[in-house]
Amino acid sequence: MKDIRAALRPLAVMLAAAGVLAALGAPEVSAATLRPHVVVHDDTVRLKDIFDGAGRKGDTALFRAPAPGQSVVLTGRWLRQVARTYELDWRPAPGLDESRVQRSSNLVGHERIRRALHEELKGRVGAAKKFEVALDNPNLELHLPVRMPAEVTVKHLQLDRQSGRFSATLFAPDRRPGAAAVAVAGRVHELIEVPVLTRRMRAGDIIGKDDISLQQLRADVVGRNVLTSPDRIIGMGARHALVSGRPLNGADIREPQLVGRGSIVTMTYRTNNLVITAHGKARENGTAGEVVRVQNLSSGRTVEAIVTGPDTVAVQPLSQITARCTTCR
Repeated sequence: MKDIRAALRPLAVMLAAAGVLAALGAPEVSAATLRPHVVVHDDTVRLKDIFDGAGRKGDTALFRAPAPGQSVVLTGRWLRQVARTYELDWRPAPGLDESRVQRSSNLVGHERIRRALHEELKGRVGAAKKFEVALDNPNLELHLPVRMPAEVTVKHLQLDRQSGRFSATLFAPDRRPGAAAVAVAGRVHELIEVPVLTRRMRAGDIIGKDDISLQQLRADVVGRNVLTSPDRIIGMGARHALVSGRPLNGADIREPQLVGRGSIVTMTYRTNNLVITAHGKARENGTAGEVVRVQNLSSGRTVEAIVTGPDTVAVQPLSQITARCTTCR
């Protein structure tokens, strides 16, 4: 019995103390719930931002909010200390003893920054020239307080025309107090219009006007052999299979094939007062003006002829063929 009384004595003391505290008007502890993800819009984080049910002390300022667009993680140990300090009835649930506080922002994205720099550089590069701006930091973006507009101002712009390198200072949105300021650098790249295929083509396909479109590409990545004039491509044949969307060079195209190996062609022999026609079988492929071998279907004899049109060849004396087509073969 004495052992039982001894075990209960501390509990009795605790209950008595609780009664005394209640009689003295000890503050009532508030029930609270942790908010695991908090988004604040100004520069101060308050008790009510982190805990639902913070009561009269909810407007208490705890700490300065992170920079716009940034976040901070509040640990369980820190949160328990805050709860004890401000007499909140909060116990962390398993796996829910942290809170992430994020500061909202107005975002000035990378593309908007590039456009602002491009506009300022026009006066230095020349409004008539096509160019693009490449920043050394391709992921640059600026986060502003929500009370500020998502705009950017370019100042102190310097451009080296020979190398294309530039530097500048960005103010977002401008030079007002609290605005963001950052130094940037990059390069200006000249753009040229290059015809590219709009569809995949097989060897021998004829490239038509609707098969190409003009695309702006950086001049420093366009090879010296790339064809830049559509007139040099339209009406030509694909020398081999070609994919869409890439520039063409001289090795990709050739004069269109008008005579195919094994096809039946019309043979014409013409003099000043005589025209003879016959049918023959082409022994090889040929484009306009090329000399090909053709087998006469009537005599079985193989002769050389000049391709003059689709499935049409002209048979002439060898001396004339040699004079006209010294580079055909």
